[in-house]
Amino acid sequence: MVEEDIAEGRRFLDALREPTPSNGRKKSTSGGASHFRVKSAFWWYFPESEEWRLVIATPLVDEEGPLATYKDIQKILARRPDLNLSLQSISVLSPKDERVRAFNKVLKGEPGLVSLRFTRGVLNGVYVDDAYVYRLPRTSGVKR
Repeated sequence: MVEEDIAEGRRFLDALREPTPSNGRKKSTSGGASHFRVKSAFWWYFPESEEWRLVIATPLVDEEGPLATYKDIQKILARRPDLNLSLQSISVLSPKDERVRAFNKVLKGEPGLVSLRFTRGVLNGVYVDDAYVYRLPRTSGVKR
């Protein structure tokens, strides 16, 4: 994990907040805003494959399933060739995942944190080999 990965992850998160073109599906938010509603985002190290993945937690995983969520991410990557990420380097999770809840709990308790790097430890009962967690901007009027 290097600074370029962290910056590219932030750029991708910004792209997820951009309005999405209508595709015939009912939107969860109004005004053409992005339907992703990212609840958490972090780089997670998978020691078994010795790779980092950008993990996006969104209610879309529960509402439409992971396959539909990956298809939407692929569309964003296709529209944004300036992003230096591949679909293979991105994972999606439900906001109910224990890792997501653990990171969100820590960030909620530390309002001054811009990001969090956590290495080889247990966080709220979840073992973390290595992770970099983004603090996401709050959206006015939307409960996180």
